[in-house]
Amino acid sequence: MLSATTAARATRAAVLLAAGALVMTVAWLLRRPSHDLVQTIVPTTVDLPGVAAVSEVAVVLLGLACAVAGWQALRRGGANLALAVAAGAGVVAAYGASEGLKAFVQADRVCRDIAVVDCPGEGSWGFPSNHTTIAVAGATAVVLLVRSTWPRWAQASVVVLAVLGGVGRVLQGVHAPHEVVAGVALGSVTLLVVVLLLGPVLASPRVVERLDAVSSPLRSRSRAAAHR
Repeated sequence: MLSATTAARATRAAVLLAAGALVMTVAWLLRRPSHDLVQTIVPTTVDLPGVAAVSEVAVVLLGLACAVAGWQALRRGGANLALAVAAGAGVVAAYGASEGLKAFVQADRVCRDIAVVDCPGEGSWGFPSNHTTIAVAGATAVVLLVRSTWPRWAQASVVVLAVLGGVGRVLQGVHAPHEVVAGVALGSVTLLVVVLLLGPVLASPRVVERLDAVSSPLRSRSRAAAHR
């Protein structure tokens, strides 16, 4: 029999999944006007200076933010480390879910019909946006890890990077808005559901003790390097 706490977590996870599925369904239903919008604006935006680098730079910076947040959680150990491991699993799960959904839906990219765009090869599906899914999952993970330690402006900057990761893909013409919105929903919901369900398991005293034992040498080296 499930405890009240476990049942509450399962209910919250189900609500999150339902909300994510609803957003993604609406995004899919709006794919035609979304495609039309991209085909209208991209011939103008694709040649903007630096537009091709926006998403890539945003994802790289988000990766660095994830690394910093994860390293800080490692140094603190305990429940912080358990949350970092759960969040890392959530990012991996979001990527896997995105790849799986792409393969299932097999929606061709909008850029196939835009001559000025350097479109990815055949078999590179568009729905949802992988860049956006990963960026939003990573940003969500960072905010969860640093919400009590980083200043608000730093946390907001992480969210802005995730937004830029999706917007840049639209301006490049390789994704349509509905694919980016689907990526936002998939990345955030998958990350939150994994943390919600896996986090308490990893935060149990026995598991925390094992995580601390495994990470103890790394923390010792980090402290020794900081005192040199």
